Amino acid sequence: MKNKLKILFAYFRNLSDSIHTNILLDREYIEDWDGGKFRTSDGNYFTPPESIIKIIEELIAIYYHEFKRYVNFEYDEYWYLYVTIEPKSKILIFNASSKEEISERFRREYEYQGLDEERRDIIDYLYSEFPDTAKINFEGYGRWGDGEVYELHVDGKQKNINGDLEDKFWNLAYYFMSKINGSWWNDGPGGYFDITIWNDDIFVSGNFFEHEYQDTGMSIEVTPDNVEENDKE
Repeated sequence: MKNKLKILFAYFRNLSDSIHTNILLDREYIEDWDGGKFRTSDGNYFTPPESIIKIIEELIAIYYHEFKRYVNFEYDEYWYLYVTIEPKSKILIFNASSKEEISERFRREYEYQGLDEERRDIIDYLYSEFPDTAKINFEGYGRWGDGEVYELHVDGKQKNINGDLEDKFWNLAYYFMSKINGSWWNDGPGGYFDITIWNDDIFVSGNFFEHEYQDTGMSIEVTPDNVEENDKE
């Protein structure tokens, strides 16, 4: 592999001081490389010969065991590998980004009279089931087109949630979460909600989640002096 790396640096030496290429991978497999295009520090694009592409592919296979230490596959198996080549310094650098969960906290307050008739009817039903002055609190989540209410407290005491009550709590949760973040709020990573109904006041808080590509902190420098060999050779 050492000689192949020297060939790679020699090929790029007269093209630019710094060469870059981005590769989308599905775990260890290359999913998209835009035709194997590379970019010079001047912003010019070009495609090197197949022999150079194969050297990069071989390096990816060799160093995948290192990449796995940095890449987060919890939220997506797709990730980006960024390759920087500094031919005159004879350094190749691997960086990466993978999806992480980003959380956004929210809190809103509503009043009974400001709700539509369907939601007022549900709250009226709840207060027919519980004391008129009860403080009703429930929690749950929604994601990937589904959701669940999993915790109910009335005046601080935990209560069981039967099927009818769960439907009504979910109706309220979906209504408020949609007002805050749109009717698609639970199509993707979704969100967590904590809703308290206390007489005429409704307090809605929680977190919305997004999955975004974030830098993994990986920075692996490969040189002719430290390059790992391909065990298959």
